[in-house]
Amino acid sequence: MLSYISQKINDSGDTDRGCEIDYETFINNLSFFDNNDYENIPHLMRDIKINLLLNNKEYDIDNPSIINKELNIILKEAIMEENFSSYKYDW
Repeated sequence: MLSYISQKINDSGDTDRGCEIDYETFINNLSFFDNNDYENIPHLMRDIKINLLLNNKEYDIDNPSIINKELNIILKEAIMEENFSSYKYDW
């Protein structure tokens, strides 16, 4: 997931050379995720659906805010696992 978001940020055109990309940038980018993004991370979508079903949570799979909330949790866990803090966009 970190690599997907990193690529999305780098390809967005919103970053200038020398720009520092930190974990807040990653988390904030999730708010813009939609069905096109979900197709690129099918393994995470599968895990989210299973988790929601197992926890008997009501959800609408077509509602990005619900999915993004779950992705936010996964992303924060991935950031902690990787001990990620930031990187400098220099290419």
